[in-house]
Amino acid sequence: MELIPSIDLLGGAVVRLTRGDFATATRYGSARDIAERLGLTAGMRVHVVDLQGSREGRPVETAIVRDLASRGLRVQAGGGVRSIDDARRWFDCGVERLVVGTVAADSPLLLGDLVAEFGTTRIVPAIDLRDGQVRVAGWERPASAPLEDVLRRIEALAIREILVTDIARDGALRGPAFDLYRRLRSMTPLRIIAS
Repeated sequence: MELIPSIDLLGGAVVRLTRGDFATATRYGSARDIAERLGLTAGMRVHVVDLQGSREGRPVETAIVRDLASRGLRVQAGGGVRSIDDARRWFDCGVERLVVGTVAADSPLLLGDLVAEFGTTRIVPAIDLRDGQVRVAGWERPASAPLEDVLRRIEALAIREILVTDIARDGALRGPAFDLYRRLRSMTPLRIIAS
């Protein structure tokens, strides 16, 4: 098992939302300070979410991500990817792996293009669920496809792992969604990064 620290960014600061509600944002300080307090050192993997980017549909927190990557952290980042150029912006910041949620659920052609351009190991589809329904665009709307279809499309591209978030538990300090992860294990051979 690999434990991956997660840093959510909003307005240039590290925040925590409860169940994806932007009105509940608790601010913790700068990403650099939080990385130091967490003891993150070169070579460690860290998950970074550009919350504003996910809502606006474009990368926003690129300077912070670039700074974290320049410290030797193995950054997997996401938020706001709606095109190959958006993906390239993240990779130009030093991101090792790109997390895509809205694209994974709503844009299968673009997901295929991202995999063709950057490879299966550099693209991590994110599946964010609320009450069994896939949510996109910063969790603000339902996806156009059901969970089963999203999983089949990802599997067909030979991607090996997905990141899964149970929105009802996110930021609520209620522990992992073990029932959800067990159900997904029976639905797909994809490796699951439990969020």
